[in-house]
Amino acid sequence: MGESIMIDINIKKGNIIRKIEIDDATQFINLAMKAVYERGLNDVDFDKPLFYARCRSILARATNHTIGLFVDNELVGFSIAQITTQPWSTEKICHLNLMHTDTGHRHEAYYQLMLDSIYTWAKGQGITRFHTSTMAYLLPEQVRTNMLIKNGYREADIQWEKKID
Repeated sequence: MGESIMIDINIKKGNIIRKIEIDDATQFINLAMKAVYERGLNDVDFDKPLFYARCRSILARATNHTIGLFVDNELVGFSIAQITTQPWSTEKICHLNLMHTDTGHRHEAYYQLMLDSIYTWAKGQGITRFHTSTMAYLLPEQVRTNMLIKNGYREADIQWEKKID
């Protein structure tokens, strides 16, 4: 089971992991819309045209690395990684903002494939530090927790959220 990495393409067992390009925007937007709905992030004021524009912006922004999991040229999963820095440091940090697969491909192995591809890319960028959150992954809690621990993550903080009516 060899790994073949060419430019920004990672092929394993017939699945292709590669950077999502503008030409893939329609597939990306459709799958991103499903990700939003599955997470319950769409509310009464959800603005579809604005969402479409933001998705295109994600693909175009140089500080983002958006990869897709393609099976038979169909986008079945994606991951959005953003390069950030802290105000007090110049160290680059990769924030794994969102990983999503359609329901038929929602397995730890596919998430791991995308993670491995991001790690390879980040290493080439000189990035060694990663942040993520549990909401980024739609996997059963124990599977998600085990996967993150297996990948060397530790709980560094608890994020609190408040909404003012």
